[in-house]
Amino acid sequence: MKHFIDKMFRPSHKDSKTQSVFPSLPAHLTKRDAQQRALVGWIARRVGQLLTLEVEESDFLFYAAFSYQSKDDKKNEFDKILYFAERLVRYGATHKSVLEKAPDIMVTPTLENCLTKVEEEYRGDLSRDREYQISGRDDRGHPPFAAQTKEDDWNKRVWQVYRDVIFAATQKKFLLITNQEVDSYRRGNVHLEVEIKERADITKCREDANHVFLKLGCAPSSIMGRLLVISEAVTNILKHAEHGKMMLVDDDHSTRAVIQDKGPGFSITDLPNTTLLAGYSTKKSLGQGFTLMMKMSDQVLLATSPEGSTIILVFNKKQDKE
Repeated sequence: MKHFIDKMFRPSHKDSKTQSVFPSLPAHLTKRDAQQRALVGWIARRVGQLLTLEVEESDFLFYAAFSYQSKDDKKNEFDKILYFAERLVRYGATHKSVLEKAPDIMVTPTLENCLTKVEEEYRGDLSRDREYQISGRDDRGHPPFAAQTKEDDWNKRVWQVYRDVIFAATQKKFLLITNQEVDSYRRGNVHLEVEIKERADITKCREDANHVFLKLGCAPSSIMGRLLVISEAVTNILKHAEHGKMMLVDDDHSTRAVIQDKGPGFSITDLPNTTLLAGYSTKKSLGQGFTLMMKMSDQVLLATSPEGSTIILVFNKKQDKE
């Protein structure tokens, strides 16, 4: 694909500097058409990111959407990605998979996995957009300015009810917290910080966390369970978010694994099922994750919003001394 992009968008040059050339825009580009093409470009660029292309290459996929014309011949991945993105925007509101609608388009398993993941993300965005429209909210989940005070007060009360009920039903094992409260759990001795961008980072998290737990004198019998739930939380980042990070912090009372992501967040209305029903799973949930986390840690804390989520696994030090 890199060779194809070089051929399509880079002029020949004699010196060592690379000069990018943007694709030509259509002569007549309406506002609606520009919005649709920008959406196609965003989807194509997201696929490029999941394929771990160079930043410049992913960006070119976005720019190319404004001049792309669907063709019968789709031999290279570049055209296949743009074709997929265009079809997803066109048929995104339906339930049938875009890949199923184009069985004649041959793609590699890697590209197919990336396309499937982006399709799930896009359909999730559409679903949230519909919820926002019904509730009178904007595309970031915020109510109109005039209604913010009333809406925010109502949402705070609902959030409080969910927090209190789940906290009591889980016997104080699961607690919803605000994003402002997260910082207090990050304070202490920071022993580890790992960026989560690819599957190899899951193994790195486990290995580095194991060394930290051994250094802190944690009971060997408890370390395996802790590594298991940390892996569960970190894996969730790669399933449902673009990237994230994990850190281990401790103080006199506990050791805490703080896992943050930049994903779409959890639906608060789905949390009772996710936390109280073992094995409950949706495409956007952790499945067995929360149940396992509550079993293997002393407490699970969750802060979540449309901008991302933070899961905090608390391991009390009292157990390590026994």
